Amino acid sequence: MSVTTLSTCWKLKLKDKRILGFTDFIRDLDIDGVIYKAKSGFSSSAIESDISLSADNLEISGFLDSDIIDKEDLLSGIYDHAYLEIFIMNYQDIKLSPFILKSGYLGEIRLKNNQFTAEVIGITDVLSNQIGKLYSPTCRARFAGKECRVSDYPIIKCKILKRYSSTQILINKAISGMFNYGVAEFKVGRDISIPVRECNGKIVTFAFSIPDEVKARTQCIIRSGCDKKLSTCSDIYNNAVNFRGEPHIPGVDEIHKTAGTFK
Repeated sequence: MSVTTLSTCWKLKLKDKRILGFTDFIRDLDIDGVIYKAKSGFSSSAIESDISLSADNLEISGFLDSDIIDKEDLLSGIYDHAYLEIFIMNYQDIKLSPFILKSGYLGEIRLKNNQFTAEVIGITDVLSNQIGKLYSPTCRARFAGKECRVSDYPIIKCKILKRYSSTQILINKAISGMFNYGVAEFKVGRDISIPVRECNGKIVTFAFSIPDEVKARTQCIIRSGCDKKLSTCSDIYNNAVNFRGEPHIPGVDEIHKTAGTFK
């Protein structure tokens, strides 16, 4: 009876030029100078490919028990849009060329119960990218960016009194809805920036989970944000002249009206 000598390997190229390797083999493999760590907890879903330009169906997951990957690195964005290559290698003869199964980039990364799951975006995804700008009732510009041109916006320095959950805290100052969609910055040995979803008095709710080291008595800075509406741009920031949207274009319901539906 013949036995296969194949192992699956994952190679990650991070934005900081580091290359990380993982394998499902029982021991580490040295392939072209890259050490592929065994027992990394990596696994992947079934790999599907076709000749169309539709998104590839692939996810990888793993437990945060590796000496290389930890929760703080994932939350800080080190692995965002990292290049991924999945291939099969003959572990008895690593000089042979690998058989590449899939290559692409890491997309959304989700954390739950000390396990991460990341979607893999195939290299054909760039062919479906939007070129140019679309009409939109809301502003397309990044707040306080080059097109927005807002430079004078409120900033609040505060302190955390209590942490309700991984996405909600109580601070020592009451702030208005102007800080909705803003950004909170924390310094806990390293700089952490997390988007703010909603501010309700002294309660701040975040769009993503905040790291465990952000706790009571941590100092923070909250910068105001923008909900991309013309009323906010005009009334709060007096910046309607730089609004990058088309708020007066009729909606889809108006466009689809027929002669019999007009009132």
